[in-house]
Amino acid sequence: MQGWAYQEGYPKSTIAVDIHINNRFIARVPAGTFRSDLQERGYGSGYHAFFFNPLDYLTARSNLIQVVEASTGQLLAHGVRTVETELATNRDAYRRARVRSQLRWLNAAHAPAPPDALEFIHRLEPAAHFHPHLRILEIGCGSGYLFEQLRAREKPFHSYWGLDLSRPNIESLHARFGTPDIRFLTGDASTYPFPCQFNLALASGVFEGLFPSLLPMLKNVCRTLVPGGLLFFDLIVQDDRAGISRASWVGDNWLRLYSQQELRRLLTEAGMELLDFPMYAVADTHHRMLVSAMKLHPMPENTFEKS
Repeated sequence: MQGWAYQEGYPKSTIAVDIHINNRFIARVPAGTFRSDLQERGYGSGYHAFFFNPLDYLTARSNLIQVVEASTGQLLAHGVRTVETELATNRDAYRRARVRSQLRWLNAAHAPAPPDALEFIHRLEPAAHFHPHLRILEIGCGSGYLFEQLRAREKPFHSYWGLDLSRPNIESLHARFGTPDIRFLTGDASTYPFPCQFNLALASGVFEGLFPSLLPMLKNVCRTLVPGGLLFFDLIVQDDRAGISRASWVGDNWLRLYSQQELRRLLTEAGMELLDFPMYAVADTHHRMLVSAMKLHPMPENTFEKS
């Protein structure tokens, strides 16, 4: 869903809007993303649009969505709509959609390197703090490109686990690299019961294709990271401010774009903190963003006793 909010006489101000779904507050979103049509129509600089994907919050067959101005609680024009979906109530429909989104990986063999993978490695190297005791988990390891690049650069680590949906890929990686400290497993990282914990998790060219969102993956990865453990992954974004949130099928491929605000919210819900999200590959139609996040330490129990 998308819309815009503009206050007459204040062309440079950014208005926040609140999203309510089924009478429950979901998110506060700034209307500060550029739309050329708004600029052409005389609405300031054109940076008055907002984008929000409600897919994770649709809990019924028929869902009421309301968008209001945050400061006044006033409904935006056309700020009420109903979204019909069977995914929230029909498990078979949800399962079919999820399998459809995974087809690109399920039977893939000798998968090509992720897009801009070399630049991903260059950005990862100084930020991941490699050391001899590091336990690494790679999600969607494909044909092993990231692992081979790290090994070629002689990056120190204690153990390396790669997880992928493609059994042919995993069998090939086992034959080429398998040792007690280097393991490759077949499975879905959003549900896989990892028996140990890791200091570093990484993924490239994976998370934008997860249906319906990356949240289940984030929650399971967070569980397997040690407190203070780091997660690095990349995402496709449409604008250089990461302000657009959308999802659609492109053939049989699911593509989800995340806004900065949405990404921060989902990471927080999973128990992680967003650290940084620089753009590292820029193209005419889309960019790539490298996301780094940290698993939060549990809050200490502090007690003050009056003597």
